Amino acid sequence: MSLHPVPDAALDADIATIAQKGAGKTYTNRGMVERLLDQSRRVVVLDPLNSWWGLKALANGKPGYPVAVVGGPNADVPLDPHAGEKLGAFIASSDISVVVDVSELKRGEMLRFTNDFLAALYRHNRDPLWLVLEEADVFAPQQPMGDATMLLHHVDQIARRGRARGFRLWTITQRPAKLHKDILTQTSTLIMLRIRSPQDRAAAEAWIVGNAEAAKAREISASLSALPVGTGWVWAPDHDLLAKVAFPPIRTLDTSATPQAGAEPRQVGKLAQVDLGALTAALAPEPKAAPAAKPGESRQNPADIAAAERRGFERGLTEGFEAGWREGQDQVLRQAQAALRDLRLGAPVIAGSPISRPETIPRAVAPAGNKAQAAPSAGVTSPQQRILDALAWWAAFGLRQPTNEQVGFIAGYAPGSGNFNNLKSGLRSAGLIDYPGAGAVSLTDAGLSKARAPDSGALTNAHFHDQVRAKLTFPQLKVFEPILAAYPAPMAVDEVAAASGYAVGSGNFNNLRSSLRSINLIAYPAAGSVRAADWLFPEGK
Repeated sequence: MSLHPVPDAALDADIATIAQKGAGKTYTNRGMVERLLDQSRRVVVLDPLNSWWGLKALANGKPGYPVAVVGGPNADVPLDPHAGEKLGAFIASSDISVVVDVSELKRGEMLRFTNDFLAALYRHNRDPLWLVLEEADVFAPQQPMGDATMLLHHVDQIARRGRARGFRLWTITQRPAKLHKDILTQTSTLIMLRIRSPQDRAAAEAWIVGNAEAAKAREISASLSALPVGTGWVWAPDHDLLAKVAFPPIRTLDTSATPQAGAEPRQVGKLAQVDLGALTAALAPEPKAAPAAKPGESRQNPADIAAAERRGFERGLTEGFEAGWREGQDQVLRQAQAALRDLRLGAPVIAGSPISRPETIPRAVAPAGNKAQAAPSAGVTSPQQRILDALAWWAAFGLRQPTNEQVGFIAGYAPGSGNFNNLKSGLRSAGLIDYPGAGAVSLTDAGLSKARAPDSGALTNAHFHDQVRAKLTFPQLKVFEPILAAYPAPMAVDEVAAASGYAVGSGNFNNLRSSLRSINLIAYPAAGSVRAADWLFPEGK
């Protein structure tokens, strides 16, 4: 058998495949995934098209590869849109290869599931794993809206820093102009089949110009619109490979082919058998609660009932906060966060080391489905309540004397604005807050009785960081993440710029660092270096 035009060494890195519909991009990647499975590599495919289940059958009718299919019309295991975290954690710790078919999920369900799935996969995975994103612009759009903003963050995190955690990211798209440029620029090998759209050819050309001489770039760009199906350019600069090639046929069932009018129905032979025991157990729903007791009958003691109420309260807080985190563009995100604060669904109670909170801080949770703003405590206005709640938020995380910048960050006010200062002045006059030091604010005992904070529970560094991340914009997150990961060591400023994709010294990069420093998330221990603030690690490193 002749050598494949993409060498084995190139498979061990990020690959992007771009082509218009019907040009053979999924088919080409199917052949490369077959090679990975022949080598017993772990592969996960996120499939919104129901086109990858065919890996389980060979074209000659014999069984194919033992790949588990979760979700879709050909599922081995049904997909629960609420089970993204469970599935991600299971795959990260197992040797199984999986096709995750999200083709039957509604858009909102798909976004929620993939957000949870990719976050858990990134958090837990440490061994080599090939993650294939079919229609990658769905998961990493150039202009994300709503929940897609946080989804882009997860994909970007894998693209930029996933190598250290074992990830090899393969992206497939028919619209490179719609795929976020930060994802495309991280690729090591680019495969280009037929592309006719001028916008999409321009997106491909932008990558070409940065990696080849101008004359060759023009030749490639000019040829893209006329390439026959299954023929394309392979560009792997790390392997000194730039060639126009015809890709060989795949061995598995071609379930990505466009159905033709009048054609015979596709014949499916035997499917590979997969041991689904551990996967099914990992995705099993939580046991249902016992039936409610009849009037006058108690099946639980008061302590058990109180504990159940607490767990329900904590779960509601968690889901509410995560919903706000996943909201879209910066303006939408800020509006969602403000609404969550008004509803008193700020930060979830999370597991870890205990941090006590005075029991005088009351709970205030809006009824399920009620979007109305929760009424402020007696004697304070809604804007004043937001500042009290922000102080209680910090107190719940162990910071009793936050700075004006930190309070404004959570409450949604500019720390030096006249409105913010007037609100603080009124609260201090009422004896609800005090100024324990220069630039610091704290709740008095009277203020504690009126503030509403997340229930105390117990906290860990990791979950605390999630709540801080939730308050940041996506550009801020890109700069903040590598600094946080390096703690307690400082990072050189130019290293942060490289890790976050910004030009060192650019106004945008400098402004983002300045905004993070203004709320005391980062500090500068020495000239040219930056470090995460110590208070972000209440448990220590």
